[in-house]
Amino acid sequence: MNLRLVLMSTLLLGLDAPLADARFRTFGSIQKFGAYRSSQTVCFATSVSSNRDNILPAIRAVSFTPTAAQMTVSYIEVSTIGHSPIMATVVSGGVGSSNPTQTSILVNVQNGGSFQAVVKIYCDT
Repeated sequence: MNLRLVLMSTLLLGLDAPLADARFRTFGSIQKFGAYRSSQTVCFATSVSSNRDNILPAIRAVSFTPTAAQMTVSYIEVSTIGHSPIMATVVSGGVGSSNPTQTSILVNVQNGGSFQAVVKIYCDT
């Protein structure tokens, strides 16, 4: 391989990211919060996307408040559709929160560009 090809591959694939973020350099990604159990039910699901093709980070926010019947958030899964590696951060609420506490999640792509992700929140009923 020549040096120019290696440099272009590094820039295009985001291989210049720190080693701590190596898990985000794979094609697609899944982030999980909490522990999944078969007794949990999906109480909220949505998809978020960004169709911008630029070098700036793309960020989307998702918010959910469980109803009294849904009780407590017990597991959160954020996964990509396609090949964009994403990062998800729970900024409020999260696993263990219940009505009326809102759970808010930020989903982003560090290296910019377009992405599509699915956010699933499971509750104990």
